[in-house]
Amino acid sequence: MLRAVVLMHEIGHWISHCVPDERGETWRTAHFLVETNVVKEMWAQLFAHWVVEEERDLKLVFETLTRYQAEEYLKYQEVVQYDKTTMLYVLRYWHRCFSFLDNPPAKDVIELLIPAEMLDVARHLYSVYPQERVLKRKVFEALDFVPGHLIHQIFD
Repeated sequence: MLRAVVLMHEIGHWISHCVPDERGETWRTAHFLVETNVVKEMWAQLFAHWVVEEERDLKLVFETLTRYQAEEYLKYQEVVQYDKTTMLYVLRYWHRCFSFLDNPPAKDVIELLIPAEMLDVARHLYSVYPQERVLKRKVFEALDFVPGHLIHQIFD
C-alpha cells in the first residue's frame, strides 16, 4: 500500500505537469522545472489525496506517511477544502494560461497559492504585454526567479 501511495504521488506530478487540458495545454517543462518544490509537491500530494479519500486503507497509509514528511509536502492541506473543479482551474490557468489572471472565478484560491507580489506583477504585466509569450518572459524577468540562460532556452 505504501508503494501505491508513493506511485499516486508520482502520478500526481505527471498529471499536473504533462497531461493536457481540454485545450491541449500542458505545464511546459521549462516552467515546471523552475517552479518551487512547495508548489510541485502540493499538486502531487493533492492528486494523491483525492485518490486515497475513496479507499480507507490507502487513506490510512497516506495520512501516516504525511506525518513524517517535510513541510513542502503538507502545503496541499491548505487547499483540500476547495473542490476539484476549482483546483483544476488554478492548475490550468496559473500554470498554463496567464491571460485569465485578471478575472479568475476562484480568486481566493489563486491568491492563497500565489504570493501577492507575484500575482500583482503578473496582472500588471498582462495589462502592458497582452501577448502570452511576451508576458511570460516579462514575468520571469521581473520576478528574477529564472536565470537568464533559462529564459533564453524557454523562449528562443
